[in-house]
Amino acid sequence: MSYTSKYPGLFKAPLFIRESGYWQNHMAPYLEVEGWAVIVVDCAGVTSIQDFAYRLVESIDSGYSYPDGVDLRWASEEACLIRNRDMRQGLFVLYKNFEDLLVLDHRKLTACVNIIETMDEYYSVRPSFGNGLYQVLFGYGFEISQESLPHVKEFFEDNIVVAASDVKYPWDGAEKFKKKHSFPMVFLTRCMRMDHGLWILMSTRKVRPTLEIMKKTCLSKTLYIFH
Repeated sequence: MSYTSKYPGLFKAPLFIRESGYWQNHMAPYLEVEGWAVIVVDCAGVTSIQDFAYRLVESIDSGYSYPDGVDLRWASEEACLIRNRDMRQGLFVLYKNFEDLLVLDHRKLTACVNIIETMDEYYSVRPSFGNGLYQVLFGYGFEISQESLPHVKEFFEDNIVVAASDVKYPWDGAEKFKKKHSFPMVFLTRCMRMDHGLWILMSTRKVRPTLEIMKKTCLSKTLYIFH
């Protein structure tokens, strides 16, 4: 049976063919240079959904103290509560040896992949400011063998992208947007809130669009602008 996406028609699965070496030689070095946080969940030899749940959380925090009755719902919640990594440049999750998950029944296999969509939904919309939170550019992929490609394609109903240097990934548009607006976003996180207003040290010539945003969103504050 095929994958049941949470967002039918929108989900695409980026596949990294192991034999091509694209993950090791291209994608992983790129993510490191760009400063992404990378989580690799090794699915080799997975025997049950509980086994996968353990591996997922272990890849996020190897020092985590596991509670009794571990299940996938708990693992999914933990995957959306990452606090110990700097994800300001992005978060990337790779299911390594994904073909080994095909031993699970359809419902359980679908649930494992649904966690990717849950993380994408959560991190991309959480608040940008306050409580130390920030929106996260989220990327993901599935590393498989060339031999397993037909079975994986069938599972995803051909809603796939085989990773290569000239393909577009589901997060490409968001990544380009973030790079374009990275300076204003960094600036906004450095604003100092004072008792009698919002003090801003900035160049109105370079980031005037940001200034207009601040004027509209800080109606109850007095703006002190130095340039």
